[in-house]
Amino acid sequence: MAWKLLSETRRACLLAVLMGSAAVLLLVFAQTIGGKLSDVVAEGWAWALLVLLPALLSLWASAMLNRYPAKIIHPTAHQSLVLGSWAYILFTLLTLLAEPFATREKLSILGYLAQSLYWLLPMEALLLVGYWLVFYRKDLIFKPDERIILDFAAKKAAEWKDKGHLLREQCFELIAANDLPDAFAKMRETFGKTGGDDLKETILLQGQFTALEQARALNVADPAKAQIDLNRIGMSVLNLVEKM
Repeated sequence: MAWKLLSETRRACLLAVLMGSAAVLLLVFAQTIGGKLSDVVAEGWAWALLVLLPALLSLWASAMLNRYPAKIIHPTAHQSLVLGSWAYILFTLLTLLAEPFATREKLSILGYLAQSLYWLLPMEALLLVGYWLVFYRKDLIFKPDERIILDFAAKKAAEWKDKGHLLREQCFELIAANDLPDAFAKMRETFGKTGGDDLKETILLQGQFTALEQARALNVADPAKAQIDLNRIGMSVLNLVEKM
């Protein structure tokens, strides 16, 4: 399994949550129109929002607040989070689909929906903790080293070569060759045509890289900390190149 850009992990999770939420809301809408919710329409929709909105808002806020992530995601973390998103959404949908069978006897629809929160809310909380660890936590639990970052860049270069995107291919090849100065030059040339925050972020990262290289050349930087900072800059560059 390959490491993933944070944006790729978030996009896969968002796809699962959006598709599942659409299916759940459509089913609740059908129950409302069909009269199955009868006197508990408001409670039925409140239930749907309670089990769907937190995950949606968490992913949306992550995209808004974390536009320039210095992260690539470990394969296990990526797979766990994406599968967890699908599992939670499918379990929510199955809970709704099981409603006619659960309410055939004495249990009311409102009682069943309230009872379902005992298993849905813990699952939702677990999923939100996963989102926080990957999308919001500053430090990665699984930190890639320089070799992993360079190998990842090489794989992305091959991927974009197959898709015919020359600029991204060239930039990822430069990163894979550990040639960040030339990668920055291409990024500034590309983002300079439109300006905006991507150009500002490129200039900021280039300044940090230049200062770090000068400190290393003068032998005034702690080698271990310098490599950590260099890895952070490299991961930020990877995520920026993906936007080109």
